Amino acid sequence: MIIKVIDGQPVQYNLAKLFRDNPSTSFPKNPSDTLLNNFDVFSVSIAPRPSAAEGEVVELGAVVSIGGEWIQTWNVRTKTNEELEADLVQRRSEMKCTPLQGKLALGETAWEQVELILADPTTPFAMRVAILSSTEWERTSQMMDELAWFLGYTPEQVDALFVAAASIKV
Repeated sequence: MIIKVIDGQPVQYNLAKLFRDNPSTSFPKNPSDTLLNNFDVFSVSIAPRPSAAEGEVVELGAVVSIGGEWIQTWNVRTKTNEELEADLVQRRSEMKCTPLQGKLALGETAWEQVELILADPTTPFAMRVAILSSTEWERTSQMMDELAWFLGYTPEQVDALFVAAASIKV
């Protein structure tokens, strides 16, 4: 990446612009940094990308001059509520487990509650079939939302259940 310094400020630039801006100058195909510097054009080094903690995002920062070298910096910021919500939606869409993993993660007491729900004639047929016949449980399925409601689970408890279930190796 190269920049041109205009009025003390770095501006994104490229060789094609340099050639267009200086039509009476004959440039080699790959001009040296020394030659570029004569036209206030400089190569930019990219600083090492920092890591981000949970709930943070890394973005490109400003291009700054440090000790005569131009460096592309990075900024780490807290994610917005919208970004956190989008992350949660994405994570939930990827949460899946087998029914066996789900039953083991639920535990005996909670599974007994599910069996009572399944035995209840007022439980919708489609829900009974989905719970008993699914080869995979998906966190975002309507069946999971209904089952969570029957069990009195919060969305966070259902998330934790799927995380625990996925960690069970059978």
